[in-house]
Amino acid sequence: MATRTFTLKKSFSPPLDFVYAWCTDYRDDDHIISGDSSRRRIESASREKCAWILHDSKRRRSAERVRIVTLMPPSSWHLDRFGERYDITGDYALASKGKEKTELKMSFTMY
Repeated sequence: MATRTFTLKKSFSPPLDFVYAWCTDYRDDDHIISGDSSRRRIESASREKCAWILHDSKRRRSAERVRIVTLMPPSSWHLDRFGERYDITGDYALASKGKEKTELKMSFTMY
């Protein structure tokens, strides 16, 4: 498969520090918020990195996928995703757009 890169932007009303904290608060029960059928098991978490295994048993065959997020406070983080049809890296960057507005830019590369 050819390498593909996608970039998205989204603006939020809360300030940057709130958005960063909310976006990088990885928890085992995040699937409840997103409505995802996959279950997350956090393997390690620190101020610099969070790694988890995603288990999905709804597919024809159950599958486990690995996610590693490198945190770069106060405004960015990096994702490495392995174990699926293709691997993905993602870069997330927040930018303050005034006192009460934040822009999130997401760039994903599929391999």
